[in-house]
Amino acid sequence: MQGPPMPPAGGSSQPSAGLVYTSKGGKQQKGRGLEKLRDNMSFETAFERTMRLEGGYLLHEVEGDAGGLTYAGIAKNRWPDLALWDDRDRLTQEPDEDIVAYVQAFYRENFWDAMRLDEIEHSEPAFVIYDFGINAGTKNAIRAAQRACMEDPREHDGLVGPKTIEAVNAADPVWFVGQFSVLRCAYYGELVLKRPVNVKFLRGWLNRVETCLRHAA
Repeated sequence: MQGPPMPPAGGSSQPSAGLVYTSKGGKQQKGRGLEKLRDNMSFETAFERTMRLEGGYLLHEVEGDAGGLTYAGIAKNRWPDLALWDDRDRLTQEPDEDIVAYVQAFYRENFWDAMRLDEIEHSEPAFVIYDFGINAGTKNAIRAAQRACMEDPREHDGLVGPKTIEAVNAADPVWFVGQFSVLRCAYYGELVLKRPVNVKFLRGWLNRVETCLRHAA
């Protein structure tokens, strides 16, 4: 099922009065400059790619999905206190610039900034880490990145720091994306083994990995 067409993520960085994303520190975010990495990846590009993988600005609920009600890839069971959920009817309509800016600020703070991806020098490693973080949580994404390029298992703690960033930047980006994708597929396989009902989502998860790999080709 296709949702309404997505407005450009970078559209209007100054939304009108109304819904505004408030960060964990209490600071309102109405859009920020999107700093480009050295090889031209930006948060904006990553955001647009992953929003397409998430199905756009669509309110839906899939039976068996632990996330429950979901809008633009944001699961209510995981993020129950967001102001986003205060007006459910609004989420069934064409997204306005307030909604677009809110969703963009949410993803920037909780995934891109949380994993320090503006410090990753190559675009595709930054993107695959970002996309997996949204799909499986930031700790799982960082742990996969560490396992892909750091030999010492004691360093596979899922916490991003200078050593992790240095190791990712030192790795060949194409090689890193390949290793990371193998680990990502293994993670999904483990999810199915632990919770067999998840098998209904497996094809979609693996297709998502394939799409990310095509971006890296």
